[in-house]
Amino acid sequence: MQRIQIILVRLGPSLRRMLPLAPAGAVALLMAIGIIAATLISHAVHPEAAPPQYVALAPTADLTYTANLPMVAVPAIEARCTNIAVNGGFEAAAPWHPWTGVANTTSGVYVDTLISSVRAHRGAKSGRVGSSTLNGVWNEMVQTVPLPANVVITTLTYWRYLDTTETDTATVYDKFTVGIETEQGIQIVTPQQIDNTSSGRGAWVQSSIDLPNASAYSGQRLWLSFKAATDSNLPSSLYVDDVSLTVCALP
Repeated sequence: MQRIQIILVRLGPSLRRMLPLAPAGAVALLMAIGIIAATLISHAVHPEAAPPQYVALAPTADLTYTANLPMVAVPAIEARCTNIAVNGGFEAAAPWHPWTGVANTTSGVYVDTLISSVRAHRGAKSGRVGSSTLNGVWNEMVQTVPLPANVVITTLTYWRYLDTTETDTATVYDKFTVGIETEQGIQIVTPQQIDNTSSGRGAWVQSSIDLPNASAYSGQRLWLSFKAATDSNLPSSLYVDDVSLTVCALP
């Protein structure tokens, strides 16, 4: 336990003689003593803070005193930031990874394997939506994440690799969207779209999404969503890797 030392200030004879003639000076001095005591106590409780500054009393012509009071800093409450996405590198195998795949095909739950070893940004695996062999595909890869209380900032960051056999770079045929949704599938941020007209095809590109009004979703469960919708010709895939959801919250 911290010990707080109380310092008593004793007035000198000359100053005691002057105080009856200058009541404003007495008030200033008493205020100064109070500020000194508060500063010393604050420093005792928070020893890592800067040492206390002392009060200077400046006499004026009419024997009043002007107190130059120090600024007492209030320690700021800092938000703590954590990545709450699980297996964002897709290295863990099913069924231990938290990613879920859904699709519109009858051939299986997912057109291609949810986690792919075809290419990776880091490690040996990545997630994948779309298909490298089929056309007319709609599929989605989702992870449910629980947000803590007192959220102030939420940012989704990921690396993506666009693999498409579409040669047209002017008209959209195969598109992929990345976003954050509620558990009811309601989009709460404008999704990012990657398609056959996007730059960076055949290369790993990093992207991020900031969740607006993040504090409104404190304590809720959200979806990290990666979707694909391709047309009836020339298949395309989007590989994603190193997915993180950085959440900053107050203690």
